[in-house]
Amino acid sequence: VEELRERMLKIPGYVQRKRWNDVQTYIHGPLGELRQTMLRLTRTLAPDVQPQAQEAAKDVFGHLIKIDEAARLE
Repeated sequence: VEELRERMLKIPGYVQRKRWNDVQTYIHGPLGELRQTMLRLTRTLAPDVQPQAQEAAKDVFGHLIKIDEAARLE
């Protein structure tokens, strides 16, 4: 997860430089496994924190979807 987190930090630089194709490629390429990894990790947590972790995973993925859609419009 830490590796994927570090990968996500590249997206703001691409956005600032308006490299929209790189944004989309990065979201679908190196970050493509993020959703599965986060959901798999969530299932390993204690049951009382799983709902919070699932919500956080949905939030992260939702933000990536919005970034991808914005890049597509540029």
